[in-house]
Amino acid sequence: MIQEYAKQYPEDQLYLLKPDRKKSSYENYFTEPNIFTSNYPNFLGIPRFFSLLKKVPNDGIFHGLSAEIPILKKPVKKVIVTIHDLIFLARPQDYKFIDRKIYEAKLLHAVKHSDVILSISQFTANALKEYVDFDSSKLKVHFQNCNSIFYKSLSEEERNIVLYKYNVSSPYWICVSSFNGRKNIRSIIEAYSLIPESDRIPILLIGSGSLQQECKQLTEKLRLTNHIRFLDHIHPIDLPALYQSSIGLIYPSVLEGFGIPALEAMASGIPLIGHKGSSVEEAAGKAGVFVDCLSPEQLSHSIISLQSDQQLRQEILSHTQSQLSKYSNEKLMAQLREIYSS
Repeated sequence: MIQEYAKQYPEDQLYLLKPDRKKSSYENYFTEPNIFTSNYPNFLGIPRFFSLLKKVPNDGIFHGLSAEIPILKKPVKKVIVTIHDLIFLARPQDYKFIDRKIYEAKLLHAVKHSDVILSISQFTANALKEYVDFDSSKLKVHFQNCNSIFYKSLSEEERNIVLYKYNVSSPYWICVSSFNGRKNIRSIIEAYSLIPESDRIPILLIGSGSLQQECKQLTEKLRLTNHIRFLDHIHPIDLPALYQSSIGLIYPSVLEGFGIPALEAMASGIPLIGHKGSSVEEAAGKAGVFVDCLSPEQLSHSIISLQSDQQLRQEILSHTQSQLSKYSNEKLMAQLREIYSS
């Protein structure tokens, strides 16, 4: 977002505040001349709140990009915070007690003291209203976009180089996710066990996580190792080729803040299957098939339908461009500029 905004509005100066101890080099990532980085003291993360606003000009706008703003008060033109999700409140069992309390304290402070609250989806906006008591007139929905590399159509030769690199053969399904409870990868494996062997098109499960080993064991138990492959060391630059060479994305996560993989799939020109009623359905709209992904029976049926019914595939793909138009960088950055200026 920072890079795209700076490119679209070169007259604006953006100051990226980062802790001293971070090893990653933001300077090498952001190439626009109107992006400046500035360090602030950060010992074990404790003083960050008390030093951060010292770096912000009095006539500047502070935008906390991840549900966090400084505690120390200082007169600035406007304070904005972006809320990505409230998963730690909706699924407390997935988080340590102390982590939940820290996230909750940061969230409540940010919501109370921000002039504008941006939610990355209507789904997250609704969750915020459900879990937090705040002035909802400050709340606006501002979508995100996926990385621009997914919008570039690759040649067959470019795709084949990546397939050869990972020893992958078409056709195949793809799932780009992580292995934890809410991502619901287990349902894919159980759904595959219900698909007749002659109809099983292999799937690549790309990602890592605490439940990966459990999923591998289930795959072996159900004798699906010839049809389900685990890949956890994929270079991000290779993902567009893997998406574009697949027949579709299966993304059964039951809870997300938005669902960037859905945008990656649409940008790659492939259909997707997701969980009905989730933010992923909001993100993809009619450019996907949505069922109860907690039901292996429903999921297996949707997999068979989408891989065999060409009319259904074309109907879904016909909605892709109109849905993606909601997330164009030009439109999203113009909306953000208006929020900054108003």
